[in-house]
Amino acid sequence: MAITASSITTSNTLEQLRTQFNNLVTDVSGLESGTLAYGALSATTTNTTTLNVQEDGTIVFEGATADAFETTLTVTDPTADRTITLPNETGTVITDSADGTQTALMTNKSNLTSGDVDGDNDLLLIVDADAGVFKKLTPNNLVSSAGGLTSVAADSSPQLGADLDVDGNKIVSTSNGNVEIEPNGTGNVLLDTDLVVLGDGTEIGHITSSGANDFKISTNSDSSSGNITITDGSNGNITISPNGSGNIAVGNGGANATITSNGAHDLILNTNGGTDAGTMTFTDGANGDINITPNGTGKVVLDGDGSSGGVSISDGLVDIRTGTGSVTQIKFYCESANAHAQTLQAQPHSAASSAVLTLPVNTGTLIGTGDSGTVTGGMLATITTANKIGLAAIDIDGGTDIGADLTTSDLIIVDDGAGGTNRKATLERLLTLTDGNATALAIALG
Repeated sequence: MAITASSITTSNTLEQLRTQFNNLVTDVSGLESGTLAYGALSATTTNTTTLNVQEDGTIVFEGATADAFETTLTVTDPTADRTITLPNETGTVITDSADGTQTALMTNKSNLTSGDVDGDNDLLLIVDADAGVFKKLTPNNLVSSAGGLTSVAADSSPQLGADLDVDGNKIVSTSNGNVEIEPNGTGNVLLDTDLVVLGDGTEIGHITSSGANDFKISTNSDSSSGNITITDGSNGNITISPNGSGNIAVGNGGANATITSNGAHDLILNTNGGTDAGTMTFTDGANGDINITPNGTGKVVLDGDGSSGGVSISDGLVDIRTGTGSVTQIKFYCESANAHAQTLQAQPHSAASSAVLTLPVNTGTLIGTGDSGTVTGGMLATITTANKIGLAAIDIDGGTDIGADLTTSDLIIVDDGAGGTNRKATLERLLTLTDGNATALAIALG
């Protein structure tokens, strides 16, 4: 209902006065009943600074078109004095039933970059569904209340603005998926730590290459400094197992390769963890030598400790010791399937022999005591020991005749005093024995 009364001038008639008076009564009644309508309302119109609306009263806005649709402003029954202050700004009021098209409240604001977000002090406005009221929340509290940042799946290229602190937690995958760290281009993955632990302790830790490419471990980005040390834990084994017929190659092919121990400790190579199974084979390449060169006065020791047993080899000397209780032997096998062997062995301990056997200068065959072969005269040295040749062994009949007359200077063999000592004598002593009498000599000779 709009104001109907109007002002009366001196030129108006009494009937016009009556009409406007009746209109004024109607307008006052409308004010009292709360149904009075205004086209425009200001403090000057009502001559007051406060507009009071009666209980359950409303303010109805007709709008630009006088029709059946109006906007009504009302309040919920207050339980205390309330004050709603309109801002000193021009804008549009957003209601709780506004649809998504009324976004000016957000879209007409300046942007806040991620670097300018203060996670502890900036505020977000949210609805507390349990309490049914608006509450403020910091960005950090929002993330932590949601259990942390649960997903960046919507970000096709997420980046970190600072270090990522896992705070004792893990980076894990789901559904047995891989966790891949892939640097761009020629970039590397740097692990700035003194220890990298593989596996969860329940299975073997595994490092592998991608595809059929080599796997390489180097120090100082392939420079010439730094060592690679592989140590076991609690007396465990370090196992290097090539696939199939693959080999373990040491070195890069451009220089000699070295396998050594750390410090003054031994380097031990064995098969099957030191048991009696397996064979160790050393093979050279392209007819090359296999050199075993101990340091200084060291020796190459085979099958023993070189003291109580085993074979020790040093420059110019081979020592064969025995720890079995049997004398040492060297066996020489024949050329046909090793069917026969000739053995060269030492004297037993009871012989107390430290003799030196020198090989002959010339090529030939050695003769043993049990050998029935023939020994040529050139193979024998002068025999000076008594009783080494029996008289029966002297073959006079097979000798060559002197072919000349005997002279007093010719020699004969005499058993001196029949005591077993053989000596030489000239035929002249026979003349002395017979006083130079030829007849007596003939008688003496029979």
